[in-house]
Amino acid sequence: MKQGWIKLHRGFTDWEWYQDANATRLFLHLLLTANHKQAKWKGNTVGRGQLITSRDHLAQELGMTIQVVRTSLLKLKKAENVTIESTNRFTLITVCNYDTYQSEGDAINQPDNQRVTSKEPTDNKRITTNKNDKNKDNEENEKKTTSVSVKDAHQLRAEKLFNRKEYRQLDKSEISAWNSAKDIVKSATEREWKELEAFYAAPQRETYARKSFATLLNNFSGELDRAAQWYRKNNQPQTKLGTPTQWT
Repeated sequence: MKQGWIKLHRGFTDWEWYQDANATRLFLHLLLTANHKQAKWKGNTVGRGQLITSRDHLAQELGMTIQVVRTSLLKLKKAENVTIESTNRFTLITVCNYDTYQSEGDAINQPDNQRVTSKEPTDNKRITTNKNDKNKDNEENEKKTTSVSVKDAHQLRAEKLFNRKEYRQLDKSEISAWNSAKDIVKSATEREWKELEAFYAAPQRETYARKSFATLLNNFSGELDRAAQWYRKNNQPQTKLGTPTQWT
């Protein structure tokens, strides 16, 4: 049985993702499983408030799908509750302001939930203002969103799945899809990219991969999961048969 405890300020109920059951469960799990002191793991230093894991492992521990874990991690990252560093071997997650939840001293600190909550009125006001001004600026916004001057490296890598030329501009539906999916695309690990690239390199009649860039982006998280399943199924190590025994 694991020893120790964490503490939560009542202000945690004001956290922006508190009513999101999956995000809340995942965040509490990270708080409970993060290192309370620095340790070593296979030559890697894992500091206080950090843990080495993977999306697959988190999904198994929490009884969630990998897609739900991926989406929830992005929410925590956007809210600046965690930072995420991914390699092709593992994911290092750091809980921001870990001492707020597991202080080494006796002081009880209020978490940064109020800071996050205090941003909401400003954000909501800005959204409302933008909505009111939308009709006025509609033509100008359309001009701005019909072309992309500099493409992101992750965007280019996704476009290469369809053998698209680098200079080809996105249409309006593709720009909208990219703006919605770019955080998920950028969070993909190198292993996930390799699985996705192999998946799209295979005959479409075998994989039923998405046929357009926009539909890939609109379903990117699910497509990563499909690619991983296909890759595991089609890259199983071959069992070597031994030399048959000679009967005499």
